[in-house]
Amino acid sequence: FYVSDFITNSYYFWTQDTTWVQSATSTLDLYNLGGYQKFLYNLCNKPNDTKISRYDGNGSTLIFSSTKNVGCADIAIDTSGNIYLITKDSATSILSDSLYIISPNGSILKKYLLEFNSNHAYGCFLLNDTFYVGLGNQNAQHPNTILPIVLDENSATIQAPIQVPSGISLNFDLASCTPNKKRLAIAETDSSSLIYPTIFSPNTDGINDNFTAIEKN
Repeated sequence: FYVSDFITNSYYFWTQDTTWVQSATSTLDLYNLGGYQKFLYNLCNKPNDTKISRYDGNGSTLIFSSTKNVGCADIAIDTSGNIYLITKDSATSILSDSLYIISPNGSILKKYLLEFNSNHAYGCFLLNDTFYVGLGNQNAQHPNTILPIVLDENSATIQAPIQVPSGISLNFDLASCTPNKKRLAIAETDSSSLIYPTIFSPNTDGINDNFTAIEKN
């Protein structure tokens, strides 16, 4: 069982003798943890400075960087290790603009247009081929709800929000014990591939998203 500490930028794991052991430190900010199988991923969401790092049990490596802003303070991971990231154009905006699916090496596999009131979007997870986003009590449109988003090959379709039971307020994080089994036709990339920044700028949709993929060592 692993945790990341954003104060010391360290990873810890829980041993069988009920002891927390520090396994590694990082020069990167370790917020918003997600993972599957042999990798853990951290999303660092600062204004106009979004980064995703990957931890392999030994050290943390920056795999993704963008000048866009985070639309949800969390990431979800599917059973192929792909990362699901919601973005928005401005740090002060309450509207998301896109959902990106990013490979374990930091390359963009798919982009969906996705606009909703993402204020106080605190967590997300994948379950039964649906992407869920948790909205806290500060969201004026859908307070204390979980927003299902169905993904197909070409679109992300928002479904009716699920109301959190009365008397319960969720504000911190969400996770699924059984991640999504990927069914979308997403191109896979070789783990040793080198992806140059210009492959994403501008994108085929004409939007310059200022993304950078970094070579795996």
